[in-house]
Amino acid sequence: MKNALQEQLLKAGLATEEQLTRATSPKRKPPRKQGKGAGGSASRQRQKGARKPGNQSSDLARAYAARQQAEREEAARKKRLKAQRKANRAKIRQLTLDNCLNVDDAELPFQFMVGTNIKNIYVTSEQRKQLLEGQLRITFQDGRRCLISTDVAAKIHELDPEKLIINPTEVEETIDEAYAEFKVPDDLNW
Repeated sequence: MKNALQEQLLKAGLATEEQLTRATSPKRKPPRKQGKGAGGSASRQRQKGARKPGNQSSDLARAYAARQQAEREEAARKKRLKAQRKANRAKIRQLTLDNCLNVDDAELPFQFMVGTNIKNIYVTSEQRKQLLEGQLRITFQDGRRCLISTDVAAKIHELDPEKLIINPTEVEETIDEAYAEFKVPDDLNW
């Protein structure tokens, strides 16, 4: 049974009877691919040969796959960095607490700058001398101010370059022009 369009195509000579029968016949499913046999590799070679270099769907699939791979690698890298930072923080905490030189009965206050704030720590006279000579550093751990040696400060700086370690000898002096001629002595206590 032919429809009107098919009859018109036949009369105009744009289609043949064979083409009409192929178009109206039920579609058959293609045979399943065989496993790793001789037929399987031959069909794969035919499929590879049938692909055109400008096949957009395969290019798009490759681009999506490459993007997903890059995202997975970036997520894995971030996860490794986060774990490394956490391990470094634990090492720094342990280093600081093991090598803290604070003395509980120290009575001399030592003032130092953190940004624009003035903080103080109680030290002994020997520790004060070492701080002024640059042999000791000050850092913060668990809400405490800790005195540490320069060697420990160097190890902490290797683990985390952004960890706040104060060297009182390298204080940035902001000199007010009106008081530029008046020098404040290092040993001044108020």
